[in-house]
Amino acid sequence: LPIRSARMHSRQGMRALVWLLLVAVATGVALVHAAGPKGWDKVEQPGDMKELKRVLRSQKSILLTACSSEKLLSPLKSTLGAAAEQLEGVGTLAVFDCGSKEGKKTCKSMKIAPENSCIMKHFLDGEFSKDFDRRQSTSSIVAFMTDPNADPAWSESPTAKDVVHLNDKSLEKKVLKPKAKAFVMFYAPWCGHCKAAKPEYEA
Repeated sequence: LPIRSARMHSRQGMRALVWLLLVAVATGVALVHAAGPKGWDKVEQPGDMKELKRVLRSQKSILLTACSSEKLLSPLKSTLGAAAEQLEGVGTLAVFDCGSKEGKKTCKSMKIAPENSCIMKHFLDGEFSKDFDRRQSTSSIVAFMTDPNADPAWSESPTAKDVVHLNDKSLEKKVLKPKAKAFVMFYAPWCGHCKAAKPEYEA
């Protein structure tokens, strides 16, 4: 009897241990899923109008991403998380869901109306500053928040998608070494003649 009892206790103990391990794994998976991609915890995520206004007023420079649905926001989480990590001490990123019933009212009252999309708006000292009209990429967001009033790099323009933008390494690799036939424009963002030539060059 003592031997059987010990075996039963041993089996019960093993079952309890397995159960605890399963719970721990499930909890861990849930926590990782809730945490989101790297840097996502640094993005402000207000849930209602009161929280949104508090965030906008408490931060000097903030870029708000407003989406018409959570589904549309998902692909941007990695981009925003990576940008938020680089912008610590420079500016703040925030997201708001305009798709919920409460969210629709909030966005309408603040004149933020994304239609089947995600839009980005910059606020300075709690007041609307300007629309973010660049490519929704980590590098574009970081460049914009570093200096919102600077002219965007040509590579950030949506109309420049067919223009190959080179640096020292890619110029040598793609043009100089293979002796490729290419028409290369050397420009500066502040150059007036370069700006005037961009539309023709892009065409």
